[in-house]
Amino acid sequence: PEYYLDHDPWGAPSRVGVPFVDADTNANAPHVMVYGHHLALTGGMFTPLFDCYRQERFDQVLGEARCRWTTTEKGKQSFLPLCALSVDKADGEARFFAATSGIDLRRWAAGMLKRSTARSKDAEELCAQGERFLTLVTCSSVFAGRRERTLVIFALCKK
Repeated sequence: PEYYLDHDPWGAPSRVGVPFVDADTNANAPHVMVYGHHLALTGGMFTPLFDCYRQERFDQVLGEARCRWTTTEKGKQSFLPLCALSVDKADGEARFFAATSGIDLRRWAAGMLKRSTARSKDAEELCAQGERFLTLVTCSSVFAGRRERTLVIFALCKK
C-alpha cells in the first residue's frame, strides 16, 4: 500500500511519490483515506495541510474551502472541511472502513471530532449530516522520519 510514497503513477522510482488511497478502502467508499507527502521545500502535494491541526492554520488554509473529489462511479463531489488532528502513525482509529450504516460512519466521525484540535464552525452539523467522509493524511513535522501525522477530515453532506 505504501508503494506510491516513493514511486510515480507509472511505477518508476520517485523521491516525492504520488498521493494514494489506503489499500483497505477505495475511491467510492463511505470513508476514503488518501496519503500524500509534506514536501517542505517545494510546498507541493499535501504540504499546506501539515500543521492544520492548529486551529489558526486550519482557518487560514481551509476556511470556506472545499475538497473536490471526482470518480467515474460517483462523479464530482464537494466535501467540506470538518476537522483536523495530529496522531501517531500507528493510530488505528482513523482507519475506519467497516461502516455498515450511515450511523456507524457518523459515530466514527463524531469520535474523531472529539479528538480534533481544529474544526470548522459548523463541525457538529457536518458530522451529523455526513454521508461520506474523506481524510487526507500527511506528516505533521517539518523533519522527515517522525511518527506524527496530520489528518484533515472532510464531510460530504446532502445539503
